[in-house]
Amino acid sequence: MRLVSIAALLLLLGSYTVVRAQDSPDTAPILRLNASLVLTDVLVEDRATHQAVGPLTAEDLIVREDGVAQQIQYLTRDTLPLSIVFLFDLTETVQPVLKPLGASARTVLDQLRPQDEAAVMVFYSTTKLLQPFTLDHALLAQAIEKASTTSASEATFLNEDVFQATDVVRQATVPDSRRVLLFLTDGTSNTPNPAMKKIFGKSAPERLHTEPEAMNALLRSGAAASALIQRSALSDLDTATRILLPVGPMHLGGDPGDIRKYAERSGGIILHSNNQDVAVRMAELIDEMRSRYTLGYHPSATQPDGKFCRITLEPTPHFYSTHPGLTPKMLILHSKSGYFR
Repeated sequence: MRLVSIAALLLLLGSYTVVRAQDSPDTAPILRLNASLVLTDVLVEDRATHQAVGPLTAEDLIVREDGVAQQIQYLTRDTLPLSIVFLFDLTETVQPVLKPLGASARTVLDQLRPQDEAAVMVFYSTTKLLQPFTLDHALLAQAIEKASTTSASEATFLNEDVFQATDVVRQATVPDSRRVLLFLTDGTSNTPNPAMKKIFGKSAPERLHTEPEAMNALLRSGAAASALIQRSALSDLDTATRILLPVGPMHLGGDPGDIRKYAERSGGIILHSNNQDVAVRMAELIDEMRSRYTLGYHPSATQPDGKFCRITLEPTPHFYSTHPGLTPKMLILHSKSGYFR
């Protein structure tokens, strides 16, 4: 949840009380807020064209918290600053496409706005921060160049990588920005079992975090995990080998993690590219993350601190009446799956 000002809360919710202490008539009034505002980013996307569908009004969406319908009190299309972490996959199957990914990332820097910040990381069996959050495009370009010309003879332990990346995205310095973990990868990952870790995970921490732990950290960070997936011939060969050959000890036990699942739960976007359109697709992904709607509601039920509250969204009949020709199967709704109280 992004923070909103007290003034905005009062205007939107109107739920507050003024209390004066009984034992001292001269005590100044105390303002107590009795309401909270849940904010979530929303994008309704055409599945075939990957274009945003709009305009949207509060009548177009139903939002439920833990299955209970909520009253939408705030819906606006915000063009907010971004805090992006570029994460470059250094594993062997990505090496043939790593330089085009880096060149496209440097091109995209020119499309960032003055208030946008970015950081650069690499990932494999662990992660390494090459450039902390900065507004300086020259520093970012240097870090991207380094990332796209580096290799690592290790496996990809995606769950651990996501967990570590959330520590970095929490260091965003731009207030009220949309936080994005942008994975530049071929979409494959390795099973984090002892055999794989011993041979191909020499840089990995002693204890690897699990998918539930990484998902929890991601949702608490408020960031959307997105990915630009570009496969190489080695990626396809690796996939075919896993399908055709019997499962060996390197593939037994443990959950390798799936970037698509992280994107779905956090409201991120997955796009696919090739060497010809990678720069265009990367720019498209960033634009979609920037120009989303912000939806706000006051939860109808009080929940204990620390509880995970699940959010679901769906278009209303009003939406389909104002967007004729669209059906539920033609749409993708991007939004966070919930938040922690």
